Amino acid sequence: MLRVFTCITQEHNLWLLGFAALICGLTSISAFAMLERAKARGDSVMGSVNMGRLWALAAGATAGLGVWATHFVAMTAYDVGLPLGFALLPLFGSLAISLALQISAFYLAHRTDNLTWRVGAGCAAGLGIIVMHYVGTFGIEAGAIMQWEADLVGASVAMSVLFAAFAFGLFSLSSHRLRALHAGAVLLLAICALHFTAMSALTLVPTGAASTVAPGGLSQAMLGVVVGFAALICLIAALTAAMADLYLSDRQRLENIRLRDTVAARTAELTSLAEAQTKLTERAEAANKAKSQFMANMSHELRTPLNAIIGYGEMLQEDHEGVNEQTAEDAQRIVAAAQHLLAIINDVLDISKIDAGRVDVESIPFSASTLAHEAIHTVRPAAAADQTNLRIFLAPNLGDGDNDAFKIKQCLLNLLSNALKFSKGGTVTLRARRDMRAGHAWLVFEVADSGIGMSAEQVERLFQPFTQADASITRKFGGTGLGLSITRNYARLLGGDVTVRSTLGEGSRFTLTVPAVLAAEEARAAA
Repeated sequence: MLRVFTCITQEHNLWLLGFAALICGLTSISAFAMLERAKARGDSVMGSVNMGRLWALAAGATAGLGVWATHFVAMTAYDVGLPLGFALLPLFGSLAISLALQISAFYLAHRTDNLTWRVGAGCAAGLGIIVMHYVGTFGIEAGAIMQWEADLVGASVAMSVLFAAFAFGLFSLSSHRLRALHAGAVLLLAICALHFTAMSALTLVPTGAASTVAPGGLSQAMLGVVVGFAALICLIAALTAAMADLYLSDRQRLENIRLRDTVAARTAELTSLAEAQTKLTERAEAANKAKSQFMANMSHELRTPLNAIIGYGEMLQEDHEGVNEQTAEDAQRIVAAAQHLLAIINDVLDISKIDAGRVDVESIPFSASTLAHEAIHTVRPAAAADQTNLRIFLAPNLGDGDNDAFKIKQCLLNLLSNALKFSKGGTVTLRARRDMRAGHAWLVFEVADSGIGMSAEQVERLFQPFTQADASITRKFGGTGLGLSITRNYARLLGGDVTVRSTLGEGSRFTLTVPAVLAAEEARAAA
């Protein structure tokens, strides 16, 4: 240590050494700041240039030029009482070596996140400092013989590699916002430890011969000019890198603030919309509940007098049959009108329950053939009145079911009534069969008619509540447009569906498909 201290204080110009240390510190810190910027940019591309890799290469170039400039500025400060010269080949060869190894080290540190590889990159940087120093030093031209102390040479090599590896490892492990400053300070220590320990190992023993600069070499004064220019480039590069990093960091900070404010504003807007949506939902649910309650109350209030009208009408019809045919016919019209009104009320109540999700499903065993015959029997009077041919075909394997027979029958009645309405004087056919699909039994009911049929556009809006295939149909055939909507909702509630195929002017075919056995999930969903 005493030898190193003596070398620094007695064999160097301290002002120039301070300048060399300033160059070394600025370039080392700037190199790690550029490496940090390279990691931040990643693989982002500007034009066709990978900005992360560009920053990594710039970091290596800054470090390489800084190491070289530090060494030769310090060499201009080296004064042992002998005039010195410097051969050009070792001078610029050492620059090429420094640039190559530092660029390789910083590029490797950028391309990997593995700590071992980054420490290896630090060792490569330390090796670059060593080779650059000794190649440049062997280019000294003086009337003297170089003598080296092996232990100090070994110490310089070890300190350079260890400190450089530690600098890269520290940069890799640290998450501190000033990690570039910390790593740069350690790299400064690696460069200075190598240089001054190596220079302490060197002794120039005069030979007595005149000291001249070889042709093509540089004197110590000219070296100062060359290296001073290189040092100026280093300072400009370091300052540019620092300003660029500050500018980019400030832009990133402002962009982050803008994004934060945008996200906050959007979050507040979405929160407000969510609160408004919640209030609207609550109001809609309250209105739907009030509507359902109103419909239930109105159903009771309307059904009671209608049932009385139907009952008394049937009594009048029975009392006057064969006695006063005119009165009997009038009573029959009253009953028919009341029953029609009761059917409308029942449809409105059913669609209201469906909308409110208050439909109850009851699974009971039933005979599918009996259910089909009961449906046909119910609509047979209406078919006879309109002189419509009513046919039924049941497959031998129809069998039994365990589902909501009441709702299946209601679906069949809706489909049959709908077919009869549009097929007066024609034919309506009910076919039933049992299918096996994916290991499960299904009941399939087809209601075909020879009525007016529908176009593709009419079919698209067929199952919407309060909608019929065409507005003119309501005027000509009547109805609320609820029957098919209720039928499809009931079918889906039971785990099935209703489909239709129709040709305008030729008739329609509705297919009701329900599982023979009500699945547990359908029963829970209905509940």
